[in-house]
Amino acid sequence: MHRRRPTPLDTPQDRKTGGAIYVEFLVAFIPFFIMVLGIMQIALMYSAHLIVQHAAAAAARSAIVVFPDCEYHYGGAPQNVVNGGGSGGDPASALGTLFGAGSAPGIGLPNAGASGGARLQAIRFAANMPLAATSPSLNELTTDSDPRRQSLINAIGGNMSPALRLALGALAYNNAALAVTFPQAPQSRSFRNSFSARDQLTARVTYLFHCGVPIVNKMACDDAIGLFTGLPHRQLADAARRVRSGRTSLTEIQQAFETVQVARDRLAAARPGMDEMGQSGAGYALSGALLALTGGNFSVIRAEATLPLQGAGGPVPSACYRDR
Repeated sequence: MHRRRPTPLDTPQDRKTGGAIYVEFLVAFIPFFIMVLGIMQIALMYSAHLIVQHAAAAAARSAIVVFPDCEYHYGGAPQNVVNGGGSGGDPASALGTLFGAGSAPGIGLPNAGASGGARLQAIRFAANMPLAATSPSLNELTTDSDPRRQSLINAIGGNMSPALRLALGALAYNNAALAVTFPQAPQSRSFRNSFSARDQLTARVTYLFHCGVPIVNKMACDDAIGLFTGLPHRQLADAARRVRSGRTSLTEIQQAFETVQVARDRLAAARPGMDEMGQSGAGYALSGALLALTGGNFSVIRAEATLPLQGAGGPVPSACYRDR
């Protein structure tokens, strides 16, 4: 029988030190694995930025024709007014107007709980549809509260059918995580509630993107309680726990408080977007409560688009009365 020639690793000395290779592999693999997860999360956030920018363009294109449109399509809401009432009218007519299909009796908008009148609801609907592509799946939302059940599959949609994910995003999640506002000018933090004919209309979309990649989502994003209150409570609790333990070195305590400062700066940068969430969308407190219940982590993404209003100005066009 042919006998295998001994190799250098078969010596007793090498057998004693061979386990060091596996230890070194584990030490090097963990940071590399976290880096790969971070790259995946950044890639998902970058794609979400593109989708939010598209949603802002859709909101602007919708707004420039919805605001000057005939009042009876929007339950009597006045022209060129953002929060002009009329939510009790026929929002389906506004939906039909957006798609050039006329009135569609009996069909309501999926975000009827949004603040503002029927015109703003129609504009929110236009922004809502692109964002359904980046809204979290049901599996992703239900596993947030249990880190042991989180997975990369859930972070990219899981096994949910596209139709079910569209329904969840358009009907539920996006209604709480989406705001559409109209600043005075690009990059401005003051907002308009009315327009004149041929004004430059800027539509801004603010969206709470759900960070679903395990481990790194807590590093790159914040939970709903922190975002809505502006308080880095999670990092403060970790720093306090380190101080109370009595077994933490001064360097580790300093690192923990540096983490608190980084989180505070991140929340401060997200504050303008969270203020806009209070300007438009579902009830601010209700949105915060619903998102906090999921236990998820989120990042505020904002984008805007500017287009000229398409109204002719002057009195209500006679065509509005003829079409009625």
